[in-house]
Amino acid sequence: MEINWVTVAAQTVNFLILVWLLHKFLYGPVMKAMAAREEKIHKRKAEADAEKEAAENTRQGLEADQAKLAAERKALLEDAHAEAEKVRHQLEAEARAETDTMRRAWLEQLASEQTEFLTDVRGKGADAIVEICRTALKELAGEDLERRIVAAFSGKLDAMPADVRKKVAAAGKRHDGTVTVESAFPLSKQDKQQITESLHTAMDPALKPKFEAADDLLAGIRLRADSQVIEWSFNSFLDQLTNRIEEALAGETARERRAAAE
Repeated sequence: MEINWVTVAAQTVNFLILVWLLHKFLYGPVMKAMAAREEKIHKRKAEADAEKEAAENTRQGLEADQAKLAAERKALLEDAHAEAEKVRHQLEAEARAETDTMRRAWLEQLASEQTEFLTDVRGKGADAIVEICRTALKELAGEDLERRIVAAFSGKLDAMPADVRKKVAAAGKRHDGTVTVESAFPLSKQDKQQITESLHTAMDPALKPKFEAADDLLAGIRLRADSQVIEWSFNSFLDQLTNRIEEALAGETARERRAAAE
């Protein structure tokens, strides 16, 4: 077989031209496009990494802010709770103080009303006792009340202990024998004579009674000689009545106080 070198040469030239054309117009642009694409990919990857890092930083910042807000919220709640407890204790103290003030005022008012009641009872009771005794003595004994009081006082003088008699006699001597006899009602001449005789018999014949009226006595007679006092009157009976009423009211007041305290 005979080789046609002209044809081989022409084909070789054509091949070289084809290679050059492919390199210039195909391989070069493709390589450049691939390089540009790779660079673009690297750039996007870097941007993504940067965005990821920024997102991570943002996340960490948000978590830090959230933790800070939680700590601030907890502190605010604790402060609010402490303030609420403080206000509660203050209100409780004010309420207790107000309750104590109202209780004291109520007890003072109760004591005042009790005193007024006892005073009223004392006045009304005195009048009632005197009137009842006066009526009873008139009906039973046929004597008025004053005569019986004089007789009771004279009897009390007769029953005085010896040491009291000596003290009254000594006090009378310091005042020229004068002693004071007070009565809740006017004494008749006969009454004065009876009392004088009782004084002379029981105490000392030298005693000279000075008779006076006494508004504080309730149907009674009283002898004064310095610090020595001898008395028979309805005051003692009325005092017994008052004491019993006071005891009854005191018991009732104690029960009311316990009930109020509960």
